[in-house]
Amino acid sequence: MQEHTLNLIKEYPNFKYPGHRSRSQSINSGEEFRDDILIPFLKKYKGDNIIINLEGAVGFPPSFLEEAFGGCVEKNFYEITEAKIIGLDEIEQERVKRYIDKAIEAKKMESK
Repeated sequence: MQEHTLNLIKEYPNFKYPGHRSRSQSINSGEEFRDDILIPFLKKYKGDNIIINLEGAVGFPPSFLEEAFGGCVEKNFYEITEAKIIGLDEIEQERVKRYIDKAIEAKKMESK
């Protein structure tokens, strides 16, 4: 199994200043990151060890994190649960975990 790293700011410098939840709310949104960058990366390296490096960004709005990471689960990309996410402070890390867990729980409720 190989390891692949998505270096967000190095590869997509415009995301140094993350936006809000959706494209309609701001540029560099969580939706844009998820759909245009994160999901294609997860698809390309499915089955490998994935690191998502977010170092260098100037703060992440909670709505960005929820849309990007919880949204992966909502779109059936459970690979995000296995990815190692670096570059977030402790509070942001906990939020991401909570958003992913919440999305998983919602998917379970849908299937009942």
